[in-house]
Amino acid sequence: MSTPFLIREYPDLVKTLIQRRHELGMSSMELDARAGWQEGYTSKLENWEKDYGRSIGKMLLPVWLEALDISMILVGHDRKAAK
Repeated sequence: MSTPFLIREYPDLVKTLIQRRHELGMSSMELDARAGWQEGYTSKLENWEKDYGRSIGKMLLPVWLEALDISMILVGHDRKAAK
């Protein structure tokens, strides 16, 4: 994953993490094992908008990124140019 992704909202972040998992050919159960999570937890994170879903917390994000072999880079943008 060398292509940068524009993430402005939470759904964009989750979508990008799901896409990365698919790029790696990894099932959600494989990601659970790699991240050290209980079975089914990836599904809860990826389906955060559902009743059974969970949001990414400050403890989970670094684990999720590491399990997918990626990092985040935050870049400032000119709000005037973005409109």
